[in-house]
Amino acid sequence: MPQTYPVTGSVSSLEGKLLPGGMIQFRLEKSQEVTVMGKIEEDGTFRLHTIKGKARADGAPVGSYEVTISPPIGKDQKMPFVPFTLPKKYQVEAKENTFNIQADPPAK
Repeated sequence: MPQTYPVTGSVSSLEGKLLPGGMIQFRLEKSQEVTVMGKIEEDGTFRLHTIKGKARADGAPVGSYEVTISPPIGKDQKMPFVPFTLPKKYQVEAKENTFNIQADPPAK
């Protein structure tokens, strides 16, 4: 397991409305050895975890990441939008990292 650093934040629309639920995944540009993801809570906040095999650690390794947001599954078992990847890359540094991510799903 690589060294990880705390990563927390929030996900909201471009208008500032928090995304209530779903998942967020950070994909390292140069490595597919680990999975870095977190649950988006009802208040729009998230905390990342790194998974490698059966090992799990809080936070994420240093690096540049592509970020994908997945919606919560509704009571009708349908997604309000399809998962989408943000055009901006996010850089995790060797310190506590906080990201306030603003993005809207692509228009249907």
